[in-house]
Amino acid sequence: MANLWQANLWQANLGRADLQGADLYETKADEDTIWPDGFDPEAAGVIFA
Repeated sequence: MANLWQANLWQANLGRADLQGADLYETKADEDTIWPDGFDPEAAGVIFA
């Protein structure tokens, strides 16, 4: 399980990442961050700035 708590993922391409079970609480991202299909970053606790 990945711990990305409070990480900065601005403009990151996570399209092929396996985020199942990852701790994304208070992780920061922007509208350019690419997420895997079907992944809901807001439900995972990601903060958009």
